[in-house]
Amino acid sequence: MPVLSLRRLGVVGLLTATLALPTPAAVASTSTFDTPDQPSAQAPQYLGSAPQARVARSAEVGTAAAPDITKLSFASSATYGPEGAYVEGRAHFTGNVVRAKTEVRVNGVYKGLVEIFQAKDSDKQFVVYKSGWGAGKVVLGPSYITESLDQEPTTASPKDTTKSGEFRVRYGVTRGTFSAVRKGGSMTFKGVGVKMYKIHKEVSAERAEVQVKTSRGWVTKKFLKLAANGNSVSWTIRTGKHYWRLRVPTSTTRLGSNSEVVHL
Repeated sequence: MPVLSLRRLGVVGLLTATLALPTPAAVASTSTFDTPDQPSAQAPQYLGSAPQARVARSAEVGTAAAPDITKLSFASSATYGPEGAYVEGRAHFTGNVVRAKTEVRVNGVYKGLVEIFQAKDSDKQFVVYKSGWGAGKVVLGPSYITESLDQEPTTASPKDTTKSGEFRVRYGVTRGTFSAVRKGGSMTFKGVGVKMYKIHKEVSAERAEVQVKTSRGWVTKKFLKLAANGNSVSWTIRTGKHYWRLRVPTSTTRLGSNSEVVHL
């Protein structure tokens, strides 16, 4: 978890709070955003090793069902580094579907084939979305399936025309610091080094908002433009003691994040 540091210099109180950022190991404890746990890409399980696949095959009576993917449903996600996004969802199938690769289209443009893996210790599946594909509206399918672990699905394999619904992959905020300084009756705020991961590198998150907590919830007091290095200009306001945070808003291409709350 991010660490708060407090220093007092005479009448000046300086409080900095690093952004509470989702990571592969900790994304499950972040309830604000739709960022699921990141499955291990080092030891993937194929569909044929999934518990529901074994159950489906053992329940077959008479003529076996033809291998078929009946539904693809995946949640929006974000890229936080070169490993790409681990997009989690559901792949419903019948028959002896052991491996499957599905076509990826971003904003209607074909990007390539990705394997549908079985998440460990879960009844969900996931695909690895390459960071180089950028952000946008994503659709999976058609898919290519095999009935053996030894057979890698290719475009020459049996084709299933099922497609997923549309979901988004965005650029995720990776780092940043919220600086809040009180001097007498004034507060000065600044965003420092607020970055997101885009394509192959970290870049400025572009904009942020200083928010204050009120009886009506969090209210934006100031929009801050972030320079190429992720820094904003300082903003000063005369105000009493309140709870404050820095918020990077979500857009069509960026998944936002909130800093830890400061009380100053």
